[in-house]
Amino acid sequence: MRLRSFASLGFMLLMALTPLVALAQPQPLDRIVAVVNKDAIMQSQLEDRVAQVSQQMASRNVPVPDEDDLRRQVLDRMIVEQIQLQMADRANVSIDDTQLNAAVRDIAENNDMSLDEFADSLEKDGMSLAAVREQVRREMLLRQVQQSQVASRVNVTAV
Repeated sequence: MRLRSFASLGFMLLMALTPLVALAQPQPLDRIVAVVNKDAIMQSQLEDRVAQVSQQMASRNVPVPDEDDLRRQVLDRMIVEQIQLQMADRANVSIDDTQLNAAVRDIAENNDMSLDEFADSLEKDGMSLAAVREQVRREMLLRQVQQSQVASRVNVTAV
């Protein structure tokens, strides 16, 4: 008798939950929007960067292009950055923590803040100091690659 009531209860629960399962829509996973050599650029990375660029443009009162154009421009920039980061990796270019810490400290000082105040300000804006440090590291790597590319193409001759 007890087994029959458990079976009935289980059946009723199954019937009650069936409409909820039917309503649940599958959630798409992150998808690849570009492949640069063997590295992938994900949709979520693109969306994050588009949002960041839009916010920066709006805060500077710069007109934001339409969404498709902005997305294409940002993706193009991300592809170029990825290529340059791969070049840095192949050339064993790196940024050590001392250089990175100095650069982050300079950014804080340029904004008339201590490092702690800078970190607090970032958190208020929804960013973490760790994420900003990685962004600064990437920008420093890109700058080094760009400078080395320019230096390798410049020939100076005495006249």
